[in-house]
Order: sequence, then structure tokens, then C-alpha cells
Amino acid sequence: PKFTYGFSTSLSYKGLTLSASFYGRHGSDILNVNRMRETDTGQKNHNVLREAFFNVWTPETPNAKYWAVGSISSTETRMVKDIDIEDGSYLRLANLSLSYDIPIKANKVLKGLNVAFSADNLWFWTRYSGWDPDVNSYGSDVMRMGADSGSYPSARTFSFDLKFTF
Repeated sequence: PKFTYGFSTSLSYKGLTLSASFYGRHGSDILNVNRMRETDTGQKNHNVLREAFFNVWTPETPNAKYWAVGSISSTETRMVKDIDIEDGSYLRLANLSLSYDIPIKANKVLKGLNVAFSADNLWFWTRYSGWDPDVNSYGSDVMRMGADSGSYPSARTFSFDLKFTF
């Protein structure tokens, strides 16, 4: 990416606190290997998108999205085309939490109680057509960074917390 960024905010009012943190990146490209498979009309061992058959180049349709139906050789079907490389820029709402400090009257044992709800990976904005633009299909293989080949998306988690102060 050209740059990565992050920011957070927190608002409090009378014991109620709303916090949010965001992060993202700008100016990166992703090789969408999943999309390559979905539009490879020469293969017979997986599903292919309907548009890959009906939106192909012909002399009558020179502005079609896909370049050919079928293939001559297995190497030709695996050629990377411009349509397989997508903008990987995104902004993610990494964490959103809402907490409330419940007022406790004079008590010898319990001095405070806080109730909180939080959500991680709640939302992201991107133009990428895959599941998640924050891909890591090949782990630490630096030769294949930025390729999405069945990457599992980041988990969305929700939690509820109770904090007791004694």
C-alpha cells in the first residue's frame, strides 16, 4: 500500500462511554484468484459465473468484460488479466464499544460496577469484490503477498463484559 492509517475516538457523558477505532490502507492492489477461478470458462471442475460466458469479447462487442470463452491450454486460462487485479484500499471499523459505569452507593465490598458491550470487525468500506480486502492467503510468503486465494475473512465478534471493583 501507499500508506496505512488508523484513528480512534471516545465520547463520554455521565458514566456512559462510546469508543470506536478504525484502521485501513490506501493504494494497494489485490490479485483476486477467487475471481479468476469463477470466470475461467475453460475449466470443467468448478462453477463459473454466468457473465463469464455472456459478456465476452467478439467483434460485435469490443467493450466486453471478459476476453474469451474456453481455452487452448491450461497456461492460457491462468494468465493474469487486468480484471483480476482490484483496488485493495479499505477503511475498517475495527472496534466499537459502549460502556456504562453503574453508580454504587456506599458499600463496604463493592466499590464499582461497569457494564460494556463491544463488537470487533463490525464494518468495512471497500471497492474490492472479495470477502475481505485484508488478505493473507499465503502467510509470510513475500513473493505472493496481496493475492486472495480463498482467504477466510476476519471474524466479527461480539462481547459483553461486567467489571466489578472491590
